[in-house]
Formats: sequence, C-alpha cells, structure tokens
Amino acid sequence: NIHEIRIPARELWVPDMEVYNAESYGHGSFSDTMHRMRNHYAIVYSSGKVLFIPPTNLKVRCMEDEGGEYPWGEYSCNLKIGPWTHSSLAFDLQPYDGKKYIELHNLDSPMVFTENSFQNDPLVKKVYDCCPETYASIEYKFKVQRQFKFGENGMEKNPNEVKPFKDSMIQY
Repeated sequence: NIHEIRIPARELWVPDMEVYNAESYGHGSFSDTMHRMRNHYAIVYSSGKVLFIPPTNLKVRCMEDEGGEYPWGEYSCNLKIGPWTHSSLAFDLQPYDGKKYIELHNLDSPMVFTENSFQNDPLVKKVYDCCPETYASIEYKFKVQRQFKFGENGMEKNPNEVKPFKDSMIQY
C-alpha cells in the first residue's frame, strides 16, 4: 500500500535538462542545480513517475511590448526547457500535472502573468537532421506586468493594469 517514497535526488538518474534561453549558465544555474546540487529529495510514485523540483534561481530575458510605458507596460517572455542530449526514447517529458501554464502560488511579487499568457501548447516535439529520434522541450510563452512599485512616495499602483491571467482562460 505504498504509493510514494522520497529518495535523495543524488541517488536517481537525472536527465541533462537545460533552460535553453537562460540569462546565465554556470554556478547556481538550473543545470548546475539539477546535476551538482542534488541534495534535495525527489518523490517516486508507485506508477513509476518521478517528481523532482529543486530550488533554483532561474532568469530569462523578457522584452517590453511595443508601446509599453516603462515600468508599467507588459513584457513578453518565454521559458524553454528540455534535455540537452537525451531524446524522447530516454524519458517522457511532459508539463507537470498536464497543466499548460506555470503555477505560481503564494509568491510575494509585484509582477503577475497577464491575460494574454499561455495561449500555446507548451509541449514541442522536434526531429533533427542528424537523428531519427524525437526530442521534446517545453516552451511557455507568457506576458508579465508590474502591479506596483515602491518609489519616493511609497507604494505606487500601476495606472495601466492589464487583467491578470487565470487558468480558466486557457482554450486549446
């Protein structure tokens, strides 16, 4: 009747995952955390699925949308993650829990996802000229906007606030 166990991640095989469009690599990056700093636990389910969510510092560059009024405008971002060398034959990369968006709960941040976020299916499968196997990646495309900032007069609210993203907005 055991449905899940927790195992130190250093005792499990971990694919060579990378954030393809990370702002920086090396010490403290996503791949560094996945491979060198595996002192956190992974959950192994009786179904064979493994969940490993290491704490990491992840930064990608976002571009201000045309006509945006700094610092209050919307910014277009994307996060593309996948294996560096392992094909889909090695493991089945899928969005967590089948969700087509990034869940961020209980974050104390002035930035929010806006209503025009996560309009595409994030799972991308590609075959390269060199190799007959399929390679999967996950690419989340989203927009963010600052809700408030702290200035000389204290907290200032965004005068041009766009509706925030809600998972009920997703239609594929």
